[in-house]
Amino acid sequence: MLALVRFLIVAGASLIATWPAGAGEPALQAKAKCGEHCLAFAQAVPLANLRELLASPELAPPEIDSGTAASLKTFYTAQDYQPLWMGPEGFNLAGTALWNQLHAAAAAGAPGAAPLLQAAQDLIGEGGDPAAGLELLLSAALMNVAVDALDPAQSSGQTEVLRQAAESPRILLTLQERLPADPAFWRLRTAIWQYRAIESAGGWPALPPGSKLDVGSSDARVATLRQRLRVTGDLGDPGPAPDEFDIALHAAVSRFQARHGLEVDGIVGGNTLAALNLPVSERLAAMNLNLRRLLQERRQWGPRYLAVNAAASSYRLVDDVQKVFERVAIVGQRDWATPEIDSVIDRLEFNPYWTVPPRIAKLELLPKIQRDPDYLRANDMEWVDGKIRQNPGAKNPLGKVKFLFPNPYSVYLHDTNNAGNFERWNRYLSHGCIRVSGALDLAAYLLRDDPQWPPARLAEVLQSGKATRVRLTAPIPVHIVYDTAWVDDDGVVQFRPDIYGRDETVTVTTDGQLLTKK
Repeated sequence: MLALVRFLIVAGASLIATWPAGAGEPALQAKAKCGEHCLAFAQAVPLANLRELLASPELAPPEIDSGTAASLKTFYTAQDYQPLWMGPEGFNLAGTALWNQLHAAAAAGAPGAAPLLQAAQDLIGEGGDPAAGLELLLSAALMNVAVDALDPAQSSGQTEVLRQAAESPRILLTLQERLPADPAFWRLRTAIWQYRAIESAGGWPALPPGSKLDVGSSDARVATLRQRLRVTGDLGDPGPAPDEFDIALHAAVSRFQARHGLEVDGIVGGNTLAALNLPVSERLAAMNLNLRRLLQERRQWGPRYLAVNAAASSYRLVDDVQKVFERVAIVGQRDWATPEIDSVIDRLEFNPYWTVPPRIAKLELLPKIQRDPDYLRANDMEWVDGKIRQNPGAKNPLGKVKFLFPNPYSVYLHDTNNAGNFERWNRYLSHGCIRVSGALDLAAYLLRDDPQWPPARLAEVLQSGKATRVRLTAPIPVHIVYDTAWVDDDGVVQFRPDIYGRDETVTVTTDGQLLTKK
């Protein structure tokens, strides 16, 4: 057992990242390592008396404020000064998990963790018996950094999180829930604070209805528009002519439209006016809901994946923790919603056939076939085993390639024969599958390390027009999510309409969990 503890301490996050998880529980992907100081500490003397340290505040680590110290004294007194994180030879299993999860959260942007972790590292390096001090520093860090279960936009700050950790039969899962290692979570959380400040200051002004506003417009409402856009940072300097719609204001309106998923034309028409006038309380409601979504889903996807945001009709490819590219996509219509899925792309098919799903055949194709007996032949279609199948070619809506992954919905990613639709601002057009722009670039990237698929062979297969299936030697995880509010990598707050009405069907339980209403 002691050998196992020493190994855990030295390995740090690399071990936690592969810790066997419970059913449906993702393994933690943390970067922190204890390093040489933890190796030395694994051979330290037994745990000092917590009672003495808590009884003498001047002896406690100075990074622990007086309020937290008082809470810690109350907590440890109630449990007869038994440690949670330390054992006779250093960090116990729970302590190792907490150490690494705190580092992972700090690296992801969690505020308040770095000073306490640095103090703990310094304490380890000083030698002697740091165990009691480390116990308090780790507990203080968990209290101050862990998110509140009922309001994830706030820190816990309470010993409740210590009790939960002490009683949890699945400590790793508990720590993942309260110390997210997802940078997207912490970016959105910070934005919520900013929007709450806006709300506390009275929100933003509503723009009165009227005719469209565009460059050259001179209208008293333009001054209100400038004020509205300054509140959310879309417009900087109000400019010399507040009542005149100038180029700078046009650019600010365009920025606002882009980050709200609207048509980007710089003109204040009906859709833009409605988005401008949506009160800050409604924006905050969307942000809070999406923050809970991020917390509950624990998106620790690892260094390589493909993610589709159906609400934003876009996708991104990440490899070695770096974004390779992010591009637009076409997703399901309101009545043909793209589902949320976690799976793995393991196969490609070039020049694919399209077997028409029964629902599409019944609602869309059979009426056309009844009206035009020559419809199938004219569209390169035929009946195969009782289903309509379309041959590869220019008329096939799957385009040149499709990306297959196991899922119960029979959806997949694919190319298209109508790339012009990628230029549309409203790209909710499909029957549930995802049409990806740059599909051939994506396919080439996924095959780049396969010696059997050099670029010349790929070009030859595409030119042949013959259906060709490929099993990837390096399958890639794929995640289809539904985020209606987030903060992008550049720190820009983004909103998208709840096109599928999923936000409206979600309620928050008394313990802070999201529950979809039936």
